[in-house]
Amino acid sequence: MQEQHSQLEKENERLQQRLQETEALLQRAEETRQRAVDDRAAAVAAQQLAVAAQQRAVDAQVQLTSQLEEQEQAAAAWQKEAAELRKQLEEAQDRVAELEQELVTLGLRDLSMGTRSSSGSP
Repeated sequence: MQEQHSQLEKENERLQQRLQETEALLQRAEETRQRAVDDRAAAVAAQQLAVAAQQRAVDAQVQLTSQLEEQEQAAAAWQKEAAELRKQLEEAQDRVAELEQELVTLGLRDLSMGTRSSSGSP
């Protein structure tokens, strides 16, 4: 009976040890599961940050495109105005040349008329 009791105690110790090993394995499995959950949450957060950064990049690109279009329109307006001013300047220079020519013609006429009137000829 004592031998049977001794065997039962050994069996009990073996089962206790096995129970402790199983509990340790379960603890490690739970820690591994928790790390996996944490890693998954971190991956989701990183993905959300990446999406937000991509959206900011798209928004910036849209804004820059809009600014570029506005600047191109302004440049075209300035070029148009500059062309108009060049045209007006050329017209003014042509008119000045015409007036100078008229002055030269009138001056010669006046000179010839002045010479005639001083000599008494009409």
